[in-house]
Amino acid sequence: MDRKQFIDQLAAEPRPAKRLSTGVAIALWLAASCTFVVGATLATGDLRPGVGEQLRDFPRFAAECALGLVAGIFVFRTGLLLSVPGRLHWRRAVPLALALIALWIGAYVYGLWSPALEPSMVGKRPNCFGETFLFSSFPLALGLLLVARRAPLQRAWVGALVGAASTSLPALMMQVACMYDPRHILQFHLLPILIVGLVGGAIGSLVLRRV
Repeated sequence: MDRKQFIDQLAAEPRPAKRLSTGVAIALWLAASCTFVVGATLATGDLRPGVGEQLRDFPRFAAECALGLVAGIFVFRTGLLLSVPGRLHWRRAVPLALALIALWIGAYVYGLWSPALEPSMVGKRPNCFGETFLFSSFPLALGLLLVARRAPLQRAWVGALVGAASTSLPALMMQVACMYDPRHILQFHLLPILIVGLVGGAIGSLVLRRV
């Protein structure tokens, strides 16, 4: 076989890596992660008494929860798209994703002066901080698995976004399962998002394949 034939054969052999479409991957991650997080939350305790009425009667509280869900989905979507070379430019995509998380956190910073609900100890979970970390483990593992076959160039940023998105789900569940107090929420429910985001970035830079 001469050199030209050898090159032609090599060019003909590779096949595109099979991966889920972006929409299917997001739906799979969201459905599986929400099932796990909701199930784990209910298995370890009840929802906060009266939370259904609070969601119905206090639109700002409902908006805070909706913002958290939108932020988590958007951040994961950004990480997923960023894991495909050429789909997004990280200098534009990452700040937008982080800004949405910051907006959600900012809603509770504002709540320190003007809370959406009257701060109360009702429903307090003594282990909410640890549970938020623990319940993020499955979404993080699944998210990293979904981006692993996409050959991300910005491995640390992809891992960080997946980590932040994964922790946003249990953090959101704690808004309806644990006590409502903006200071408590910032310290025990939302701080893990930043921590797991950093951990996800470290994991991503180490385990996601290099290109």
